[in-house]
Amino acid sequence: MNLASFLWMVGFGLIYVGERLFGGGESTWHPVLDGSGLLLVVVSLAMIAARRARVDADQKAPYGLALIFGAVGLSSLLFYALGTDGGTDALGLEGEAATRFGVAMHALTPIVWLAGTLPLLSINRALALSPVRSIPRLVREGALSALAVSFALSMLFPLNYLAHEHNKRWDLGYFKTAQAGSRTRAMIEALDEPITVTNFFPTGSDVEDEIRTYFDPIAGPKLDVRYVDHALEPALAEELKVRDNGYVVFSKGEQVERVKIGKDFDSARRKLKKLDQEMQKALLKLARGQKKAYFTVGHDEMYWRGDADKTRKINTLKQVLTSLNYKVDELGLAEGLGDRVPDDADVVFIMGPMKPFLDEEIAALNAYRERGGALLVAVEPGGADLSGILAPMGLSVDLDSRLAIDNYYLKVTGGPGDRVNIVTNKFSSHPSVTTLSRNSSQVGVAFPGATHIAEDAGSSPGKVQTTIRSLSATWLDLDGDLEFDEGTEQRKQYSLAVAVTTPVQGAPNGSDAEDGDEPDDADGADSLIDSEPTESRVIVMGDASWASDLFLLYSGNGQLAVDALSWLTEDKALEGETTSEEDVKIQHTKEGQGLWFYGAAAFVPLALLSLGLGRLRYRKIRSRRS
Repeated sequence: MNLASFLWMVGFGLIYVGERLFGGGESTWHPVLDGSGLLLVVVSLAMIAARRARVDADQKAPYGLALIFGAVGLSSLLFYALGTDGGTDALGLEGEAATRFGVAMHALTPIVWLAGTLPLLSINRALALSPVRSIPRLVREGALSALAVSFALSMLFPLNYLAHEHNKRWDLGYFKTAQAGSRTRAMIEALDEPITVTNFFPTGSDVEDEIRTYFDPIAGPKLDVRYVDHALEPALAEELKVRDNGYVVFSKGEQVERVKIGKDFDSARRKLKKLDQEMQKALLKLARGQKKAYFTVGHDEMYWRGDADKTRKINTLKQVLTSLNYKVDELGLAEGLGDRVPDDADVVFIMGPMKPFLDEEIAALNAYRERGGALLVAVEPGGADLSGILAPMGLSVDLDSRLAIDNYYLKVTGGPGDRVNIVTNKFSSHPSVTTLSRNSSQVGVAFPGATHIAEDAGSSPGKVQTTIRSLSATWLDLDGDLEFDEGTEQRKQYSLAVAVTTPVQGAPNGSDAEDGDEPDDADGADSLIDSEPTESRVIVMGDASWASDLFLLYSGNGQLAVDALSWLTEDKALEGETTSEEDVKIQHTKEGQGLWFYGAAAFVPLALLSLGLGRLRYRKIRSRRS
């Protein structure tokens, strides 16, 4: 940059600082900076004019062109001055007319300045490179190119103004309000009393429009859906204890459940995506009382608290049960497990114990089962011997060996150890896997480190059904080398989960109860009201890690937990599916991360370098030919 260009840029820089930082007050720096800047700009143009006077006649044109563009750039100060309060006052403009004129002048100021400055700098640079003799045609073409660039850049200024004045927000992300799932529809059909849903939203609300897409298709005699504005219905709002719009209220008699959605669309997006889940939570609380789920403790079972490894932690499972209106409690010696399982237990979970149970505890659990209790027993290879609980049902497990597969498994570490992460979609038609069975082509379940469950033929007092089997390429890894050994190991489908039903002695129709049959209500109609058990229900699984925090969210594992719970507790309210439009988190694998790393660090730069070298070679070959 030659001296004339330097003075030009410094001059306008001083004017900018003077106006921007000191133009709004009475600071003495304002005239000093503006005056100094203007002086430097004039000196810059004077230097160009002086050089023009000294060169030959055929070299004067580029300097003359520079002076023209310099005058254009200098005129930007005039546009700026006209846009100030003093300029509009001098022109006699007032009110809105003065505001519009000022905005237009200030918008033109940077455009005119760029149109004069960039060509001027281009010409000064060309003349500096050829101080003795320049080619006027090339200098002019360079100036015109710079002028085109200035016009392109100038588009940013009106666009920025328009964007500021007409601020609009477009969300191109995926969004869809959840629709009522089959479980919600079944719960509504099974209601013994109608439930009223009151939606508090302002008239014309975007959120109300989305709410309508969910509730209108399921409204009917058992679900009365209303839409009100909080401001127009103050008495109703006070009765339901709603303080503002943005709430969905479920009511049945004196029972009321409130769900806050949000009255503006941005705050309501997340709740709308999982509206079906919120609907089911409210229905469960209104349609039936809270149920009780116990988890055995004291034997190093999987647990929901502490800093345990995620494969041994079941906090997510506890949250699922809580959302289904289950109260979750511990069951150990301190809670009476050595004597009797509490009568309020709707289901008892035994999740991967590593230490043995006392004989008294086993006796209490067996007595609970025999009087019609529900058990979910998940064994863990290398864990505690549960034969005292399994043998009376005609079942046994091999705790010394794990199942493995080498062609289809869940990758976690990327090593051979992942072969024990069994994945399958082989479900029976049993009610405990009914939803998974219907969707077996789309979902599967993961049983990491599972063993198989064997049935001792003829020794079970009840009915045993395999509900989940492994893929046919699975083998029982007897030597633990994770390699299939022909001759000593066998590939086949192994039982991963079984369901056992045993009639309760002395119960009405107990001896005639069949697996999967539902007891008839007194009036023959479906109901969510519990009945006396006529049979015990037990699910035994060859793995407990499927329910851990690390794996419960995998594909169908969560649905497996809900389906199993629905069958065990004969809870029709849990039958079917829940819909959700929540974003699915991207799971990064080791291989995928490596691909992105090496692609960004090596492949892309090498590709760009190759293109550059190819371009240089092409130009060299072309120059030789010419």
